[in-house]
Amino acid sequence: MAKLSRILSVLLSLVILVGPGLSGEVLRNDDIVKLAGAGLSSATIEEKIRTSTVSFDTSSDELVRLAARGVPDSVIRAMLVRQSQSRIESEQPRPSVSSNPTSTGRRAPRIAKGKRFEVLLHRSTYQKCPGELKVDGAAISGTGCRDLDFKIAWKDVRALCFQYGANGTVLISTDGGERRISTRLPIEAKAIREAMLSAFPAVRDLPACR
Repeated sequence: MAKLSRILSVLLSLVILVGPGLSGEVLRNDDIVKLAGAGLSSATIEEKIRTSTVSFDTSSDELVRLAARGVPDSVIRAMLVRQSQSRIESEQPRPSVSSNPTSTGRRAPRIAKGKRFEVLLHRSTYQKCPGELKVDGAAISGTGCRDLDFKIAWKDVRALCFQYGANGTVLISTDGGERRISTRLPIEAKAIREAMLSAFPAVRDLPACR
């Protein structure tokens, strides 16, 4: 009987993991609560999240509710990462490659349409303002914070740094100073870097900030 129970448990896990590909299911917060309440392991739920199409509510209040309903912290982190990946994937532009060099000797932008990211614009290391970062072939722009708003043409960028710690950080160095931008998750800073490389390939040749 115990052997049959183990077999049924394995089969249930397999059904859960392959379900999205068969049914087109979109995984939501209540689905995660249901899976956690059914006694499935964190590893199984995390794999389900990783392989599913998702639409999670990751607001602070909802994260508190998930924790109160018994959803493990590792599963909640997996939800945050997968939702961020899903948003980034949905915003991916279709690049059009151009091989014409610019007057500065750098290659021309690959994409004309800009990409936008929800970020924090910094007044200082600890003082931040929620804003939006736009990356396109002409410039990097930060908006939504009034006195912190900026637009930096690629020709004026002297150095770039990307840090992937607990949060993501992007540092943009110009002759006029340095702009610090942070993201909620490191993967979002990596997405900003990829957008910059797509918009202006010469980013790869820029020195790192000091």
